[in-house]
Amino acid sequence: MFVACSGAQALEGPGGPLQLNDFPGASIESRAQTDERDYMVALGNYRKVRGLWRVEELRTSGELTRTTYRLPDNHSAREGFDFFARQLAQYPLRELYVCQSRDCGESNSWANNHFNVYQLYGLDQYQYYGAYELSLPEETVYVTLYAVLRGNKRVYVQLEVLSSDGAETGSADRPLE
Repeated sequence: MFVACSGAQALEGPGGPLQLNDFPGASIESRAQTDERDYMVALGNYRKVRGLWRVEELRTSGELTRTTYRLPDNHSAREGFDFFARQLAQYPLRELYVCQSRDCGESNSWANNHFNVYQLYGLDQYQYYGAYELSLPEETVYVTLYAVLRGNKRVYVQLEVLSSDGAETGSADRPLE
C-alpha cells in the first residue's frame, strides 16, 4: 500500500517497503490510489495501425498509486526521469521497456491513450518512458515512469506503482480505441 510521508512514498509489503522520494520542490498535481483490475504496462511505443493505436502490453491487477508531478522551473524532463530511475535501481528490478525522445513515439499517444493525463502532452524530443518489474520479498511491483517537457516549458513526471496481486493476463499487441 502506498502512503505519502514527508516527501517520500512508501509501498508497504511483507518484506519491507519500497520507498520513493518525491522530486524536491515539485508540486503534486494529482495522487490517487485505486484497486485496479486491468492495469496495462506498455512494453513498447504506440503506433497507429489501420486507424487504431496499438502497443505491446502486459496486463495485471493490484493496488495502484498514480502520481503526476510538475517539476520546478529550470529542471528538465531527463532530470525528473533520472531522479526516480536512480531510486528504483536500488531494488532488484527487471527493465521491461525504456525509451527516450522520438524513440518513444508520439507524446500525444502517451498523454491521451495511455495515461489519460492531458498535462503529459509535450514535445516528442523531450520525453522519457520506463516500465520496470521489481521483485520484492513475497511481492511483485510494476513501476511505470514517464517524463516530458511541454511546449510551455513546464516539465511533468507521471509515476505509477502497482503492487501486483499476481493475476497477470499476459502480454500481447492489442489495439486501443
